[in-house]
Amino acid sequence: MCPEHDPDATGNESVLARMAEPIAGFYDAFLSGDAEAMVEPLHPLVRLRFPSYPTLVGIAAALDFFRFQETLFSAITFELLDVLVDEAGAAVVWRETGVTAAGIDWTADGADVFTIADGLIFAIHVGGDGRGLVTDLPRYRPGWQTLAQKEESS
Repeated sequence: MCPEHDPDATGNESVLARMAEPIAGFYDAFLSGDAEAMVEPLHPLVRLRFPSYPTLVGIAAALDFFRFQETLFSAITFELLDVLVDEAGAAVVWRETGVTAAGIDWTADGADVFTIADGLIFAIHVGGDGRGLVTDLPRYRPGWQTLAQKEESS
């Protein structure tokens, strides 16, 4: 997600149609670039695990990370390739391509594994190669917005 460019979501409708709520709602919000709506289907104690990062716990931590992600790309195409669903959640296979905010060509493939509890998303484990997250993108640090504001005023 990026503020100037919504993700190109062309072709995702058939995979989205096979997802149950609340997972479909999460991706609808992601594909429309709405970080606040992304946290609506999350359990208050949600656990998020992304390659190369420690597990984030809770809605505030999730929202902070999603807002950080909005700053990373100048253009991004996100393709939902397939979904496997069972009563406990789903695994979603995806691919993204684009250009980072620093002008670096970006390609990543992965899978998001969702666990559902009490009708909400309790856990999201993002799998994929974390090398690009380390080499091509700024590192996420909790409270990054406050840190950036301090750097700007110095």
